[in-house]
Amino acid sequence: MSEQKPSRSNRRGLTLLTVLFLGQGAATWYFMPSARWMLVSHIGKAVAVLGFFGFATLARIELLRQTEWRERANQPVTKQVVDSGIYGIVRHPTYIGYMICAVGLAMIAQHWAAIALGAAIVPYTAYAVLQEERENLSRFGDEYRAYMDRVPRFNLIAGLLRHSGGRGKR
Repeated sequence: MSEQKPSRSNRRGLTLLTVLFLGQGAATWYFMPSARWMLVSHIGKAVAVLGFFGFATLARIELLRQTEWRERANQPVTKQVVDSGIYGIVRHPTYIGYMICAVGLAMIAQHWAAIALGAAIVPYTAYAVLQEERENLSRFGDEYRAYMDRVPRFNLIAGLLRHSGGRGKR
């Protein structure tokens, strides 16, 4: 497989997603002291930690385990479809982690700014997933198609059932 950089539109999309997250994080930090329902705020903290560490970080670790490092650019290069670890349960665990984290941050702050940014992050993340899947199909072809048939995009329950020998699909 040839090495490819993410497309310009995908890089722009990830930049926008980063800006939205930074904005939501700032709003959460600023408005958290005024949260009305402390139980919801505490649950939101657990949800945000689960999203960030339970999905996004685990996915990143698995991806780095399965990639080679480009020496000159000091960045990872994926030359095959990664389907081990959490990538064997869902195709986009990092993005799922981002969406879960955005919901958790909105729950922590309980302010319209954090909620609005979270409401923008979730559908935009889903759109970014579709963009990435198109790129992966063009890059990996049939190997990625077979992966798409085996592993659901977002459905954790179906992914866990399939991974454990059950019969869940997408």
